[in-house]
Amino acid sequence: MFVVEDLILGEEKIEYVKLGKEKGFSALENEIILKDLCMSCGLCESICQEEVIKVEEQPLLIGECSNCGDCLIYCPRSFLPIDDGEVLGEYVMKIAARAKDERITKVSQDGGFVTALLCYALEKKIIDGAIVSMTTEEWRAKPFLATSIEEIINAAGSKYTPSPNLRLLKGAKERGLKSIALVGLPCHIQGVAKLQHYNNDLAKIIKFAVGLFCKSSFNTSLLREFVTKYNIDLNKVKKLDIKGKYFRVYKNGDVIKVPMKEIGKFARSSCKYCFDFSAKLADFSVGSVGSAEGYSTVIVRSEIANELLNGMMEEGVIETTEVEDELIIKLSETKIKEAKKRVKAKIKEELPLALKQFVR
Repeated sequence: MFVVEDLILGEEKIEYVKLGKEKGFSALENEIILKDLCMSCGLCESICQEEVIKVEEQPLLIGECSNCGDCLIYCPRSFLPIDDGEVLGEYVMKIAARAKDERITKVSQDGGFVTALLCYALEKKIIDGAIVSMTTEEWRAKPFLATSIEEIINAAGSKYTPSPNLRLLKGAKERGLKSIALVGLPCHIQGVAKLQHYNNDLAKIIKFAVGLFCKSSFNTSLLREFVTKYNIDLNKVKKLDIKGKYFRVYKNGDVIKVPMKEIGKFARSSCKYCFDFSAKLADFSVGSVGSAEGYSTVIVRSEIANELLNGMMEEGVIETTEVEDELIIKLSETKIKEAKKRVKAKIKEELPLALKQFVR
């Protein structure tokens, strides 16, 4: 089921609702997964009452479905209109920040703000854990529930393959955690927003959410391509990074620079329909764009985020400077424009022949 609204068609507004015959996981599979819309956020695994959905790179049904339909209802790719009025969304302030703790700065991707934030919140007992992404030996991302400073620091650094972080929400609640932070991409944050909208119990343990700037996630085949083409031993890779127009692989003091145009083919199909670069629904939005080398750009969007940032500044946990938002705005506008174009084409594919003329 989908509805074509002003967000996509502007003045050409029509409403077209397709009522499928599928129920339960079959509906999720046919409406989201098989149409290349699944972002592998992992929420359907946590929300499944029967515990018969398993998410790795994509959701799989591993038992008998009760056809409750929660997986499709809570999916961030269903029934979630995103207001594109303000290109950066609502926020309290924008700032560039970097951690002062050397344990963090020597392993962090940019300014280490997210790691410093999580460590600060854990030390102050504001949270008792954080859902983050870890890196496997093959440089693939995997979700991880960190409950110590050491675990949080070990999870530092950007990952570029899918990580179904929301699959750990249910487990965190069952372990008795009462207040957690969640770090994820805009798609993960949209899943959190769905939980909050429906006042689901899983949302009640999330103290704050950190959204990372994201243009696209990449298929794991990207890593296999690097290994083959550049004869890379992944065990010797120290860091992966995107800077400007290049994807960079750091190993043994050397840096392999690959033009972003070359790796575009590895972008996940589902990412092409995403409107959100700066994680507009998060408490904090964080990335490197807009800040000087060694700093993180931080967009503060909520009261809890503002309180945490002020506390970190007062206690000298971070140092700050100004941020330039021109490139953030440009990348956000580009992502919205490209996504609208692709969604419009996707809608046209689904429409009956008689209605295609309304979508040009």
